[in-house]
Amino acid sequence: MAQLDRNPIVVSSTDMLPLLIATTPVKSVQIEFTDYTTNSDSFTVTDSDGKLVWEGRGNGDLSVERSGIITWVHKGLKVTKLDSGKLIFYVN
Repeated sequence: MAQLDRNPIVVSSTDMLPLLIATTPVKSVQIEFTDYTTNSDSFTVTDSDGKLVWEGRGNGDLSVERSGIITWVHKGLKVTKLDSGKLIFYVN
């Protein structure tokens, strides 16, 4: 499990998925999807119960995709899909 005392937390497509980032409530988080290879590459982030937190896919110009601020994820964070690249979690 990734450690919340690291900020940001970086999850790579080479990491073993699903990957539990946190098991406790998270006050706020911003997530970036970066370094992916095609605009069809996608990702999914859920809470520990499988409820969707954020999902998406790459941009046509391969620019960074940002979540904006997501507040109060009460049951932790889990990366369940990451085709390529990495997800960067900025946690408060």
